[in-house]
Amino acid sequence: MKACFVLFTLAIFVIACQADHLDDLKKSCDASKGEEFNTCYSACPDTCANHKTVRPCTMQCIIGCGCPHGTVRRESDGHCVKPEEC
Repeated sequence: MKACFVLFTLAIFVIACQADHLDDLKKSCDASKGEEFNTCYSACPDTCANHKTVRPCTMQCIIGCGCPHGTVRRESDGHCVKPEEC
């Protein structure tokens, strides 16, 4: 019974630490550039330079800040823009 309590307590601690980490990541997003937090961004995000090309990429999810769906990163200033604004 003690082992179950210890494991349960450890699990709660780990979950709390992960929640704090996600809050820190959310705060790091730059809203002035149009970034938003997401738990599954592409490992190969679209930019003005590459959004028209087909390129190999993993299916890996990246947790963090990125451009919202339907926008791409403009390299010159880092802002998220619609592709036609590139």
